Amino acid sequence: MAAMSILLLAACKENEPEKVLVESIAVTPDNVVMTVGDKDTLSVGYVPENAENKSVVWSSSDEAIVTVEEGVLTAVAAGDAVITADCDGVTDECTVTVNEKDIEVESVELNKTEAELVVGETFRLEATVLPEEASGLTVTWSSSASEIVSVDDEGNVSALSEGKATITAEAGGVTATCDVTVSSASIPVESVTVSEESIEIKIGETFTLTATVLPENAEDKTVTWSSSDNAIATVSDDGVVTGVAVGSATIVAAAGQRTAVCSVKVSGADSGDDPIADIKTDWTVGELFDVPQYGKGVVFQVGEDFIKVVSMVENIYRQYSLYDLELKCTDVELADGKSVTDDIENAGEIGNYPAMQWCRGKGDLWYLPTLVELEELYSQSSAVNATLSANGSGNLPIMVWSCIESDATYAWAFVAGAPTTYSRMQSSNVVAVMKLRFK
Repeated sequence: MAAMSILLLAACKENEPEKVLVESIAVTPDNVVMTVGDKDTLSVGYVPENAENKSVVWSSSDEAIVTVEEGVLTAVAAGDAVITADCDGVTDECTVTVNEKDIEVESVELNKTEAELVVGETFRLEATVLPEEASGLTVTWSSSASEIVSVDDEGNVSALSEGKATITAEAGGVTATCDVTVSSASIPVESVTVSEESIEIKIGETFTLTATVLPENAEDKTVTWSSSDNAIATVSDDGVVTGVAVGSATIVAAAGQRTAVCSVKVSGADSGDDPIADIKTDWTVGELFDVPQYGKGVVFQVGEDFIKVVSMVENIYRQYSLYDLELKCTDVELADGKSVTDDIENAGEIGNYPAMQWCRGKGDLWYLPTLVELEELYSQSSAVNATLSANGSGNLPIMVWSCIESDATYAWAFVAGAPTTYSRMQSSNVVAVMKLRFK
């Protein structure tokens, strides 16, 4: 009986169908590109299709980059990993590449939002894209009117013609703009010339200078006139120069960034003659001269049509050192010292010499005497001193400087009634004289 049961069981097993085993599998797709945070699903194909066991075990070569569960991929971090599907020891793979997640551009900022240019000018716009880690950081530049304003790939803006245009910077779909206004190019002044390089006028005289500004189409040809010393010569807005006092000055004509100059020399009375004064004609030596518009003094010489006066002013006998005085005029026979005094002043040296400052402080007609005049003055010292004393002044001093020089070491002085040379390291008294002609 038992033997028969065993035979029946063996016969049943011989009649059972054989299992269909998996021969190969194919994972689809075999290559996947993902972004951090994305999910994707893999599928599996079996050969033969009627294989009985289709259970798959999934695994990732690096779960820090991508994980897999029942064929569903989850991207964790940027990198590469291999996903393996295993069915009864039969495997296939899928290569997965995970990229960083795109960060959107939030803003684009320009260093300027508006600009004013002149045709031919250029400047550079700089764009800042935020956040810094955003993808698509490349900035694209464009102009709304490239015939007016152009812009290159680096943001360099060029003004081409008069008008307006908007420059746009774009990154990641976000834009920023700069409004540019272009004006026509101004034509600068290239040169200014004046009608005279130098002029000589007398006190009270005028001379009109004209200025030429080039080019003719310069945008602003306005000429501004000025004088280096208004105390010597003034100039009006239309170029009229007026002599004010003896000396030298420079007249400047300016237009744009250019200038031109004219040297002006202002002299006193007509050459060869002294000022004609509205005074009486019957003067005597030693007579008090007290005419407000000319000053106060004592007459020490009377000619046919002139008088000479020595000043009577408080502190007339103050001492002045002439150590550094070096005159160009050394004609000891000169009849009067006004031309010498004028030469000193015209040379611009008056400010260096206290004696000159003191003398000119009494008015343009007063000057330092020559030896010839000092000899005449001292020849009449009795009459002059009497008037000086009668009017509260002391007598003529023993030693008085002349305006005439001897050499680099000595100057002429009138000492004890006679001319002599005297060391310029010494100091002495100074007197001022004036010559007036009658009407």
